Amino acid sequence: MAHIKKLKSYGQEYSTIIKNSILMRIIAAGFISSLGSKISYFALLRKVYILSNGKITDLGFLTIMEALPYMLFGAFAGIIIDKLPRKWIMAFSDIMCALVVISLIFVNDLKLIYIITFLKSSVYVFRNPAQSAMEPNLVNQEDVPLLNSFESSVNSITQIIGSALGAAVVGFVGVKNAFIIDSASFIVSAVIIGTIFVKEEHVHNNKMMVKGRYLREFVSGISIMWKDGSLKLMLLIDLFVTFAMAMQAPLIYIFLKETLKLGDRAELIWGILLSSLGVGAIFGSLVIGILVKRYKNRFKLFLNILLFDSVFFTMFILNRVLLLSVAIFAFLGCIGTAHMIILNTVIQNTASDEHRGKVFSTFAMLRSPISIISILIGTTAAEFISARNVLLIVAGIEALIALGVRLTSTYRSFDRNSKGI
Repeated sequence: MAHIKKLKSYGQEYSTIIKNSILMRIIAAGFISSLGSKISYFALLRKVYILSNGKITDLGFLTIMEALPYMLFGAFAGIIIDKLPRKWIMAFSDIMCALVVISLIFVNDLKLIYIITFLKSSVYVFRNPAQSAMEPNLVNQEDVPLLNSFESSVNSITQIIGSALGAAVVGFVGVKNAFIIDSASFIVSAVIIGTIFVKEEHVHNNKMMVKGRYLREFVSGISIMWKDGSLKLMLLIDLFVTFAMAMQAPLIYIFLKETLKLGDRAELIWGILLSSLGVGAIFGSLVIGILVKRYKNRFKLFLNILLFDSVFFTMFILNRVLLLSVAIFAFLGCIGTAHMIILNTVIQNTASDEHRGKVFSTFAMLRSPISIISILIGTTAAEFISARNVLLIVAGIEALIALGVRLTSTYRSFDRNSKGI
């Protein structure tokens, strides 16, 4: 009975989110486009792996091309997001992504694939920050953690369905059809976003930026983060975690394909693991959302969860039993949602509507070079000491972050000012 009452309590907490029709349409649009992208992700992995003859650094370079635009254009994107209607920024990004993705059908040269990947990511730099900046205006401030948790759960469902479909589509209907499906999903998303009517009060001036304004706007975004203790601490944690985790995706794929000798089954097993990750994340997102809403010391909560993540990720790397690996990934999904939920909640509750786009984009911009460095170091090291050993080092880095951040003066100051858990 107690468990049933608890589930009902959780349902009541999220009822205001579910009943918000505009928010649900935005989330539905993102679900559809993300589902298509999950499918084409497997197609792109296979295409690059075949064209590169299985070279690890080429897979890593693909990930770098995805991250590089956030570093180059992140600050500019934030300024645009805070000046223009975010709804139309999202719709335009979807349309452009559809055009870029469909071009992958006709390309069989690695250099051109990298360029197309760069272009797609350059367009997408604007979309997610625009959505994250707009959504808090659609709910009460105290419900922002629930918003992020619900959206995280939807993303996890996308992970489950997309991973299963991705492996199936690539296996049964081929790489080209996977790209067609992804392109169509972006068009559908753009149509849904285009039919939404929402008042965007942050729009003050749609004129072109005057000379010198760009630099001042960028500096203001950095200044807002640096002056606020919560944002500064979140940035510190985010950059450390990004370094530890950015290299994981290409290395796990290689770990499955070469260390575990799975060969052509690697995509299927990777899809199963990602699906189990998503199953765990659905439950974890909802629970963590409640915790983030109720507890003031969100940073301590996240660092404790990160320590658990380190331990169980180590178990995954050392394990050789598939069913146990699936169970471990499910648990990792359950606890692994905390990072983005807490990050988004801190930004959305702290930054004003007029500056929220700049803060989100600046976080992404500062995160990108760390991601690139991480991938370069991780994939290069894997050539010498194996993907398995690099992943074990990554797990150790996570544990050091979870323990080391507690020693910083910023964290200790925040901890003193909060009631704690």
